[in-house]
Amino acid sequence: MKIGILTFSRTTNYGAILQCYALQRILQREGYNVSVINYKQPYIEIYSSPFSWGYIWIHRYHPGNIFRYIRSYQKRKNIYIKFKNFKKNFINDTKPCNNKNIPKDFDLYIIGSDQLWTKDHTGGKFDKIFFGYFKRNCNSKVFSYAISCNNNSIEFLLKRKDFDIKNNFQILSFREENIAKKVSKEYNTKARTDIDPTLLADENIWKPLINKEWSKKQYIAIYQARTIPGYENEIANKAALLANKMNIEVIDLSSYQYSPSDFVSIIKYAHCIFTSSFHGLAFSLIFNKPFYVFSLDDGHDGRCIDLLNRLDITHNIISIKSKVNEIKYLDYKRINSELDKLREHSINYIKSIEI
Repeated sequence: MKIGILTFSRTTNYGAILQCYALQRILQREGYNVSVINYKQPYIEIYSSPFSWGYIWIHRYHPGNIFRYIRSYQKRKNIYIKFKNFKKNFINDTKPCNNKNIPKDFDLYIIGSDQLWTKDHTGGKFDKIFFGYFKRNCNSKVFSYAISCNNNSIEFLLKRKDFDIKNNFQILSFREENIAKKVSKEYNTKARTDIDPTLLADENIWKPLINKEWSKKQYIAIYQARTIPGYENEIANKAALLANKMNIEVIDLSSYQYSPSDFVSIIKYAHCIFTSSFHGLAFSLIFNKPFYVFSLDDGHDGRCIDLLNRLDITHNIISIKSKVNEIKYLDYKRINSELDKLREHSINYIKSIEI
């Protein structure tokens, strides 16, 4: 059976590209013929390309933004090259395509994971491709896997009457329990929850990416996928205070100067991870690392809270204003046992996928 994955695969975001890699690897491990559909999502293209006239147009009334954009071109180009090389080495994808020419030669399409239904990530409106609206062979099927979105997007989506979500998908699978419950209630259907692809297997699938040179360093790693006004440097400052106390350094993954492979390696060998990101949390769990998740109370904490609730370690999400004076170690024997249960549930779903 030939499977095509539709997700954010052309982005320069660690979590997005690594969950794509993980889902492909897990499906291949189960014996499927898998390709990632190289879909050029318009909004993602604007913000992931080294230079885009679309960005200039969007910010045409903000010359300061355009000036900073042009000045930082080389940095964006370096990031773009790192992600492009990662895709070349680790992702089996199709030729680039748009919403008019999604490849039709797949028996089954899997839409997910990541925040495909968060409209902020697709230009302020929903991308119908991620809802199964594209031309395909009549006997092909569409499944979803661990699709995520924020509360604002799901509330807005449930008011729409022009998306036939229930009938477009063979099975609806979400990453967060509250999203699955809302969709189930609204559409009178059974939506399931599944873990993020990065968590589907133990650390073995990450071995091809590991750079052991990072094991020679002593450091705390920080990763902020987002910030809130007035607290942009708060996590970095907390990490620096603890690192100084321990006489080690801080490595800031938020700078995006590292490749996706180095991102994985840096978390694997860190003493502790300070993060406000779901995938910062996910990779801390994968490699059994001490971590602190900082709540920003901006409507986007739900993904981390949901996972921490399911593992019964909500004490490791703390306010951005909280002090951190030490590294607190976790009972990973228990946590790994709980993760294995979640993995088994989702792996059984993947094994059941068929035409």
